[in-house]
Amino acid sequence: MVLLAGTLAVGSAGTGAGRPVSPAGPSAPPGTVVTGNVTDAVLHTPLVGARIVADTGPNTTTASNGRFTFRLPDGLSTLTVSHAGFHRGTTQVNVQAGQGVPPANVALQPFLFNLGGSVANRSSGAPVGGALVTIAGTPSLSTDRSGNFVTQLRNGTYTATVSASGYQTANWAFRVNGGPVSLTVLLNSSAGSGNGGPPPGGGGSGSILDPSLSVTDALYTILVAVAIGVAGTLAVFVWRSRVRRAAAAESLAAIAVSPPVNDPTSVGSRSELRRSRQRRR
Repeated sequence: MVLLAGTLAVGSAGTGAGRPVSPAGPSAPPGTVVTGNVTDAVLHTPLVGARIVADTGPNTTTASNGRFTFRLPDGLSTLTVSHAGFHRGTTQVNVQAGQGVPPANVALQPFLFNLGGSVANRSSGAPVGGALVTIAGTPSLSTDRSGNFVTQLRNGTYTATVSASGYQTANWAFRVNGGPVSLTVLLNSSAGSGNGGPPPGGGGSGSILDPSLSVTDALYTILVAVAIGVAGTLAVFVWRSRVRRAAAAESLAAIAVSPPVNDPTSVGSRSELRRSRQRRR
């Protein structure tokens, strides 16, 4: 009984008789809750694991749905958002006590890298102009007269489907990993397509031109023809120079063998000198 009375006495001190003592709860953290979403600016899909850092100190990362939540102090904060394979993004949040804060949504632009490719005939190596190049997630492309195409892609693994009239469709897998990519696609001629032969029912005369002949091939052919012409001209010039030198050498030899007319040592000159002396006597 004494113990019970003592307990009641303690419980009644400052709280009132029969009222229990409740411990003090934890204080709320300072600042205001700010939420937001981080997405891909091109595909509009959420980015998981994006990092958000406020210039006022707090930082966090996005969840599986691309959403983040953290507390910011009162005043203006600048958020910097980063994710692998994307350019950084920033946004500002103005927090005022007792007022709501709109979502801090950020869309990041992906890094894009150049893809340069060429399409050619596997057998001849001739470029294939007008080939259709299809890469998932990008607009379709067509090769130029030289069989080339250019586009931009983000990091990832891709499959290019290449088709052209008179050729078998080809699928080429490649990967973009933080830098430009060069791709060469070789096409096989379709069986029975008549590629490289005369057109069906094509009678009459005339030249059959390969539609895949590029301007570079034509210029190369012209340069070769010019080079052959120059080489032939040089050969003729050298031959004529040798003939002229040989004729000049023969003329010099003949002059050296025959004595000069006025040479006093020659036979004719000695006879004339003897007759001249006899007439003087």
